[in-house]
Amino acid sequence: MNRVKNDKQRFASVLLLGALAISTIGDWIFLIALNLMILNKTGSPFAVTILYLLRPAAMIVTNIWAGSLVDRVDQRNAMIGLDLFRGALVLIIATTTNIPLIYGLVLFMYMASAISEPTTLSYMTKLVPVEKRKRFNAWRSLFDSGGFVLGPAIAGLLFMVSSLNGVIAINGLSFIIAALLVLKLPRMKVFEHEIGGSEMISISLFLKDLKAVWHFTKNSRRIMVTYSLVGLLMIGATAIDSLEAAFSKHVLYLSDKEYGFLVSVAGAGYVCGSLTIIILANRFDNRFMIWGGAILVACGYVIYGYSTIFVQAAVGFFLLSYFMAFVQTGFNTFVQQSVPTFMLGRVSSMYGWVEAFLAIVATIGIGVAAEMISIQESVTVATQCMFGVVVILLGASLIQKVASLK
Repeated sequence: MNRVKNDKQRFASVLLLGALAISTIGDWIFLIALNLMILNKTGSPFAVTILYLLRPAAMIVTNIWAGSLVDRVDQRNAMIGLDLFRGALVLIIATTTNIPLIYGLVLFMYMASAISEPTTLSYMTKLVPVEKRKRFNAWRSLFDSGGFVLGPAIAGLLFMVSSLNGVIAINGLSFIIAALLVLKLPRMKVFEHEIGGSEMISISLFLKDLKAVWHFTKNSRRIMVTYSLVGLLMIGATAIDSLEAAFSKHVLYLSDKEYGFLVSVAGAGYVCGSLTIIILANRFDNRFMIWGGAILVACGYVIYGYSTIFVQAAVGFFLLSYFMAFVQTGFNTFVQQSVPTFMLGRVSSMYGWVEAFLAIVATIGIGVAAEMISIQESVTVATQCMFGVVVILLGASLIQKVASLK
């Protein structure tokens, strides 16, 4: 009986990973094809920049209320519906030439993606047994990094045999295929009793959920310190990465080919980090993966920020991406084990909203600093701040731990 149950769980986990992998690779193909489509139609780099603002804008609009919905619905059916919705939007984008309409459709697609992330997190927490979550998250990180590496490569091959519109349409089909895989997954229990019944979504319900998340935050300081660490690390990474191309071109003076290779080094580092965790998952403690990984990620960014030659930048890129796999895998496992499953959607969505807002502020700030001072000085100061924040939060965590032992 137990063997049959384990086989079913293993099969379901593989199906879920397959669906996530297809969606991730499709996202990268879509991003590259859409950038080229907008650039070809408008000839404006600023028009492409708008695309990069739509994702955080969608998170700002969506994440604040998405968790209230996620915790109260059949998450498997929600994942199917969201994948089909995104697939339909992408297919429409492939058939239109109206730029404002494309922007609107992309915004709705990113809003669906913002809802899909906490939905998937909650569902996989229910699906995957506690003892197997770390390895599952490592496999997911591997597929994420695989999408980062394979997506552009597959896009390049598709461009050789199809038009931009055709490549985008193929991406729409990938979402539909992912939905069909999710359709084979089992339904998971909705914790109606723990969340106060199946109330209709309303402003009063949202305020009630906001109060519940705030109460959880006040009573879970250890969890919040770790959440703050990873959140601020990701905000800093987003801001610094926004100047990655400019830094490579105007500070390191790299050619397009060399810059492409530098990006590939980052992808390779992430793949190697994920593979290391898969092989040695049971030997790594979550706290070691998060805190040790965060320190080394920050060190990698500092090396990159001070780099003046390609080799130095490549070392920094590999180091930060290798240990970023540790941070993300450890953090996902930590959240699944520390946040009650019945409120996982609300907590992750509302904290995601704060992170998205601060990421926009930080990105604008470092962009303005780069214009007023210089690209290298802006990146260098940002990496120093990132390292300082990690050290301060590590100290706060150690103080909390010592205080709890007394």
